[in-house]
Amino acid sequence: MESGLKPIVPCGWVDVGVDCDDLRSSRALRPRPVHKEQWGRSMAAQQSNLPLSVVLIDDNQEHLSLMELSIEQAFQEERCAITTIAHLSPAEGLAELVDHPNQIILIDYQLSGSTGVDWLSDFVKAGAGPVILVTSSGDEKIAADAFRAGAADYIIKSDAFLNPTILFRSIKESLRKYKLETTNQDLTKRLKAANKDLNSKNRKLTELTETAHRFVEDVAHEFRTPLTVIKEFASILADGLGGEVNSKQVQYLNYITSSTGDLGGLIDDFLNSSRLRSNTICVSRNEYSVRELIDGVCPMLQSRAASKSITLEFEFEDALPVVYADADKVHRSIINLVVNAIKFSEPGATVRVCAALDHEHAVKISVHDSGPGLPEEAVSELFDRFNRGTAGTNQLANGFGLGLSIVKGLVELNLGSVTLQSTLGQGSVFAFTLPCATKEGIVRGLIAQGDQATHSPIVIQSLGVWELELALRPVLELIALPVPTEPTHA
Repeated sequence: MESGLKPIVPCGWVDVGVDCDDLRSSRALRPRPVHKEQWGRSMAAQQSNLPLSVVLIDDNQEHLSLMELSIEQAFQEERCAITTIAHLSPAEGLAELVDHPNQIILIDYQLSGSTGVDWLSDFVKAGAGPVILVTSSGDEKIAADAFRAGAADYIIKSDAFLNPTILFRSIKESLRKYKLETTNQDLTKRLKAANKDLNSKNRKLTELTETAHRFVEDVAHEFRTPLTVIKEFASILADGLGGEVNSKQVQYLNYITSSTGDLGGLIDDFLNSSRLRSNTICVSRNEYSVRELIDGVCPMLQSRAASKSITLEFEFEDALPVVYADADKVHRSIINLVVNAIKFSEPGATVRVCAALDHEHAVKISVHDSGPGLPEEAVSELFDRFNRGTAGTNQLANGFGLGLSIVKGLVELNLGSVTLQSTLGQGSVFAFTLPCATKEGIVRGLIAQGDQATHSPIVIQSLGVWELELALRPVLELIALPVPTEPTHA
């Protein structure tokens, strides 16, 4: 060999584009074992960072040694333990992969009998850490193939040897992205498992709820007959038809009649609530005067108020228009609201029932009390099922909290709406509307129900032919279809 000539570069180093002797002299390259543990500057500081495991796959021992040196220099400022595990065969490296919380795999592209891209998917599926493909040239096709196979990054071997900073950034960024991806995958799995568990519990809860509703409805039906018998016989005895009774006995019999009436109201609430929930309640609307509707429940409400020494007053605005409604649903709504007002009023108080024109096409019936009132945050939830609205009182209210939710459902069936104004310590005003018995009133009621996101499908199912024709008339006219002749409506 002539003086000044450098030794021949070993086979496999030609494509690196770096003089091997220059690398050895500049980095003081020393023979290194296949398994090597490298340490940062301070042993005490190492304990604060997670150890790093680097798996190297390359069929050239010299290249493995240089990559180990580059990794050592790249992480010399990092105070963490670094373990490099080198393999000359990808099959060997894959077989000996171990779980490590902070591990990265660097695989060379040019291998004996295959390429690194051929093995990439196997290493990615192993889930032992992110995989970086190392190649001797910046071939865009190789890079694209590598990323499609799941590579975390793609670096050129000569860049890694000459500039360890590039290697450092590639490893750190690949680990960061891999940890984010695995964290997201873990969170997704946990979320799916939690959703599956929640859906299972919801199904069981739905089944239990349905069973409970069926039980309540069955029990309510079974209670009605004996309760009616008790009430009727108590009335017969109180009237003296079964023999002479003294005043004290009449008082006791009236207590029985009153209590059976309360229990009958609860049963009606259960049945109405169940029918509203299942959309099986019957609706029969007709034209009524407002006074006629209120007079139908006045005697019963007067008796109920008198039993608690409460004055019940009725106020009617002059010349109220006829309304279009189901009388039974209106009666039940008024009863529930007035009984609720009586329940929360002190003896000697006054409860007022008022009827007035709400606007040109609807009449409003309102119930005013001077009870404890409600805070603003409790108002929105008051019409929910089983909400007993005791926020403004210190004592627990009787009943099951169904009355007001039933009122809301029944009023909506009558194409109206329910409102509540309440101030803590100053009483409440419950009100509901009924549509006037005109085309405009009924159509406006239908449109208002359609605008409510929570309205029940039974509102539409319960419409008669004439009501549907009124509702659909604007649509028929818009699309130029023949409009049915309006039947005579009594």
